[in-house]
Amino acid sequence: MKKVILIIAVIFFVAGLSAEEFKHSLGFAGGMISGSGFAYRQMNENYGFQIAFGVLANNGDSDYDDEDYYYYDENYTYEYNPESSNIYTTEVFFEYGENTKNLIGNIGFSYYKPLHRGKQSMFYFLAGSSVYYSKTEDKMKDFQIEALSDTTYHYIAVTDEYEAITLETLINVGVGIGMEYSITKNIIISFEWPLVFQKADDEFNIIMYIPQGGIHYYF
Repeated sequence: MKKVILIIAVIFFVAGLSAEEFKHSLGFAGGMISGSGFAYRQMNENYGFQIAFGVLANNGDSDYDDEDYYYYDENYTYEYNPESSNIYTTEVFFEYGENTKNLIGNIGFSYYKPLHRGKQSMFYFLAGSSVYYSKTEDKMKDFQIEALSDTTYHYIAVTDEYEAITLETLINVGVGIGMEYSITKNIIISFEWPLVFQKADDEFNIIMYIPQGGIHYYF
């Protein structure tokens, strides 16, 4: 009797898995409100949702000539009066790309409401929000500008190399429409067209319509 109950329980468990088939998916998404990176999407009969996240980091090598002076770049103009007997000085911050360390991360959540289902496609309403975070570390030095003649300048380092950190957070929210299209039985692509509102530091912007999309494997 116990074996029969166990077999029945297994049958119901497998049937439950079959009922859930093609509602869950893993894949990749990219967009301002969806988030960019790995994505888990679940699409039920009357609603669906998605969580997407990604992280990108890179480090550069310190590789620049540490001299006591740098010659003037003609593409960069400074206010200087060569008639003055005093040397005009200012602090200049030099960014060396090879020294830059970047960390970029994001996470997004989207909600879906199916509006129409076709044989290979589905049309839906969507609402979502994401947070993008970036941290940049640069190697910097402070310099003084000294005129050698009316047209020639050089730079004198006044500090040792130090680290400057820049942080930025972007919050995106939006609503719009979207569509899923089945390429195969399991592989589905999505294309979405939301109206995006963005908050960056103290600024609030309407970004208008920014397309986004993804590719998902349903199981």
